[in-house]
Amino acid sequence: MLPKPKFYEETDTTEYTTAYDFGNCNAGGYKPDTIGLIIHLWNDKDNEGSDDMTSVRLIVRDSNGNEVELWTTDRWIEIKSNGVGGAGGVDDAMTTFARVGKGHPLWLGKIPKASYRVLYVRLHSPVSAQEGNIAWQLIVLYQDGESEDTEIFVLVPLHYQDVRAADDGYIHAAITGTGAELEVTSDITNPDVPRNMSIKTTNVATPSGDVEITGINSIGEADSETITIIPSGTAYGSKAFMIVTKIKLPAGVSASDTVTVGISDKIGLNHSIINATDVIKKKVGAEDKTSEISGNVDTTNNTLDCSTISNYAEITIWFIRRST
Repeated sequence: MLPKPKFYEETDTTEYTTAYDFGNCNAGGYKPDTIGLIIHLWNDKDNEGSDDMTSVRLIVRDSNGNEVELWTTDRWIEIKSNGVGGAGGVDDAMTTFARVGKGHPLWLGKIPKASYRVLYVRLHSPVSAQEGNIAWQLIVLYQDGESEDTEIFVLVPLHYQDVRAADDGYIHAAITGTGAELEVTSDITNPDVPRNMSIKTTNVATPSGDVEITGINSIGEADSETITIIPSGTAYGSKAFMIVTKIKLPAGVSASDTVTVGISDKIGLNHSIINATDVIKKKVGAEDKTSEISGNVDTTNNTLDCSTISNYAEITIWFIRRST
């Protein structure tokens, strides 16, 4: 069974599943304090028989999963591993903090099943820090101790705030056909988060053909999708776009009909999903919606169908990113 990494607070009663507010930090200061926030990094806390986590290391990314912000490139986040619990393991017994950031992970080695490592995490801003907002992720990378290959598993939390409900005209208001292919590149509104497209078509003169959407998909690749229109109805795409650069109407849409492009209820994940079961948890606000995952993961297009999204929803999805 695959390892099950989870971050818990010091008393092991509450899992960290939402953003933790460190508060305001003065230039040259520490948050939450010099001791740091105490976190227990568990593997298989419920002792369900998972494999050991090996080659465990911690990395810091910004809120978009990148390493371009100052707090990642200049390593403002400091971590110390000191203490173990559960079924046992080797204590790193670090006496000083390590600066973690771009090109500098913190290696922890092995965490057996039903065991945890005690981490102390703090923000240490430089004296030259300028006023601004900082948002970052602490991510654990590891290998399956029973695997014979070199596949690495990363548990990734993906948080979206104020997600809009499906909206038929969000991307572009009604476009009148011309009886010839028509390319539209202006007056396009990009999705709030990576979303699949909806294509709503009138039916005055029996329109037909495929609308082509061009843009950037949820994993940052240039992509396109053709969606067959439904006269007097709405057709839905399967791919999630974060940016839409062009909408092309077919010649089968005359000046008597219009096509409206919107967003629907499939959310794009920001990494390739290998197995549907790699999407392991979903929350909407404070409510656990993990039961809604099964049968709704598209591994071809890296999307999760969220069925019906309420307007301005807060959605958090946890998935396993695999790499070799």
